[in-house]
Amino acid sequence: MRIPAREIERVVGQEVTELFADALLLAQRASIHLPPNRFSAVAERCEDLASELGRGGPKLRPLIARVQLLDDGLRIEVSSTGIAELLELPFAGEGDATISITSSVRLTRTGRAMRLVQGDGGLAVQRGPDPSLVKLLVRAQQWWRVLGRGETDIKTLAQAEQVSAPYITRVVRLAFLSPEVVEAALNGQLTASIDGAALLATGAIPARWDEQASKFMRTFSGNSLES
Repeated sequence: MRIPAREIERVVGQEVTELFADALLLAQRASIHLPPNRFSAVAERCEDLASELGRGGPKLRPLIARVQLLDDGLRIEVSSTGIAELLELPFAGEGDATISITSSVRLTRTGRAMRLVQGDGGLAVQRGPDPSLVKLLVRAQQWWRVLGRGETDIKTLAQAEQVSAPYITRVVRLAFLSPEVVEAALNGQLTASIDGAALLATGAIPARWDEQASKFMRTFSGNSLES
């Protein structure tokens, strides 16, 4: 199993960045002495560091004592002494103290790759819409318009497009996805496991639009629509 190292690094960066959102709370959790007369300067320093750490780089890695991929999340141990050094403040704790963060992401297979997925089914690291899926959606609409005009049949269209007739049938089904699901696909908001191959599988697309939304989208408003 190949671990998506770059995605893990970006999730770690995101989680560590959140630590620096509250300078006072960070000082308390990391056992760092924060004099009252330094608070304003340290708060500004935290804002600058949050922006920099979110992008990864040389300042992030010395902070990370350990990253452990669990069945139900990602556990990150952040060095308290490393935080103190970045903030240029005295460390008041003992030994190699760390702050433990648990990110509720899990490793799952999406298509041929292993990806980190959030609890709501969305990707932990967003990459925008899937270009191959968008291409399929466009093709589905084009082919359905051709067939809908009654000028040709599936077999003839398949010969013209140099694909099989069953493939034409599977792709055309995508023309009957709800507008809500199509919009989610174009915005990269489908459940992480949903790609072109998943949608082309036999019986993959429910007839009811509300069932499509609950099956394919990370969040669903509950509106009951039927195709």
